[in-house]
Amino acid sequence: LSVQSNKEVYFNGYGYSLDNPNVIINPYGNSPLTGIAMFETSNYSEVSIKILSKDGNSDIFYTFAKNKYHLIPIYGLYADYDNTIILSSEGKEKVINIKTDSLPEDFTYVDNSTSGNFMFYNSNYPYAIDNNGEVRWYLNGNYYGNISLVDNSTIIIGSNRYNEEGRTISFYEMNLLGKIYNEYIMNNDYYGY
Repeated sequence: LSVQSNKEVYFNGYGYSLDNPNVIINPYGNSPLTGIAMFETSNYSEVSIKILSKDGNSDIFYTFAKNKYHLIPIYGLYADYDNTIILSSEGKEKVINIKTDSLPEDFTYVDNSTSGNFMFYNSNYPYAIDNNGEVRWYLNGNYYGNISLVDNSTIIIGSNRYNEEGRTISFYEMNLLGKIYNEYIMNNDYYGY
């Protein structure tokens, strides 16, 4: 949590505008296909974001409530791709391009079938794919167990901390940006989750 706090010192939108936002990719260091765009608007304004898809049919779009200081999460980037993101507010648009790295060489797909917009899997890296089978989110660590989606941006997953027998000792409540809200330690009698 202290490492996260040190990173959040740089999450600053003051002095930035929609035309020149402060953009941080992989803000917590463990969710490479995410980012944050930070800026101020002159009035209390809604902000919309659109992450353009490769096929033009599965764009990700969401809108945030009125505010003057904006910390806008960016979810659903493609790996090894020059992603196009459009921020909109107060009748203006800003196009941002974010080039992402490739998936890790040892990345393993569990399954390429989907139902619905996104499916979450956990192989050697937890990940989510869209309805085209494209990876649009992953964690760059070995987390244990199934991924449980709590709401639109919060998950529960076994931690990447293990005991001598190779069993996870806790689970995390975190958001899709990789920010850990809580760690729950399991007692020694519990052998899975």
